Amino acid sequence: MDIKEELFKLQDEKFGDFNSRIIPGVDRKKVIGVKTLELKKLAKIILREYDDCMVF
Repeated sequence: MDIKEELFKLQDEKFGDFNSRIIPGVDRKKVIGVKTLELKKLAKIILREYDDCMVF
């Protein structure tokens, strides 16, 4: 799984526009715009796939 590719699949343009306006000094091109709920879902999938590498 390519995590960056998955993040861009979850991209919300309007949310990215909003976030780039409230974060001073950050260029809009650097903001993907993924909502927290979607990030949590993706994190669970990643954790399931890579559960053996999460040992600290």
